[in-house]
Amino acid sequence: MPQAIPDGSVIFPESDYKKPLLKSIFRDERLRNAGLGQEQIKTEYVKLLETYDNAEVGQRIEWQALGRTLVKRSESLTIKLEPKGTGGISRLIAKIAYEFAFLVSGREFLLNQSVAEPIKKLALSGDAQAGVSFMRIDTAVEDYAPVHYIRFQAYDSFTKFVVGFFGSIAYMLIAPPLEHGIFQHIADTSIIGVEYQQDLEKHTLGF
Repeated sequence: MPQAIPDGSVIFPESDYKKPLLKSIFRDERLRNAGLGQEQIKTEYVKLLETYDNAEVGQRIEWQALGRTLVKRSESLTIKLEPKGTGGISRLIAKIAYEFAFLVSGREFLLNQSVAEPIKKLALSGDAQAGVSFMRIDTAVEDYAPVHYIRFQAYDSFTKFVVGFFGSIAYMLIAPPLEHGIFQHIADTSIIGVEYQQDLEKHTLGF
C-alpha cells in the first residue's frame, strides 16, 4: 500500500504506483479549479509516466502541469528487519495463554500457582518449565478460515491452551491441572473450557 511520509510525500511500491497515483491526481481539487479536464489530465499523466519510466535511479521529475514531483528509486525496496529481542514462539503463546486465562477467570487463575507461575516464567524467559509442554499442532479450522482463536480447557489431569493464527497455524500449551476448580460456577464436569475467536473477514469477535 502507498505509505505517507511526514514531509507530505508518498511512497508508492514500484509495481503498483500507477493506479493510486492516477487516483490522487484525479482527486486533486487544485487541478479541477485550474480548469483541467479529465482528458488533459490523462494526457499529462501518460507523459509523466513515460518520463519516469525512462529516468535514471535517483533522478527527480517535476511535472508542473499536474503539480507532481516523482523521484525514481531502485527497482525494489531494501528492507532490513531486526528482532527487538531473542526468544521463540513459545514465549508469545505462553503470554497469550496467561493473559487469556486471567481474562476468563481472574483471581481464580492466579491462585493456581502450579499453573499460572510456570506459564508466566515461560513467557518472561522462554526457558522450559516443569510440568509445561509446548508444541505445534494441526489446526482444527476447516478450509483455513481466516480466524485467530484461543481455547482454554480445564481437565481433571491437565490444563490445555490452544492458540491459532489465520486458521492455518496452531500451537498447544499443556500445563498441570488447576487446583481450585475453576469454572465450577459454570458447570460441574470433568472437562470445562471457553474459546475466543476473531473472524478477520467479518471483523467479528465471539466467545
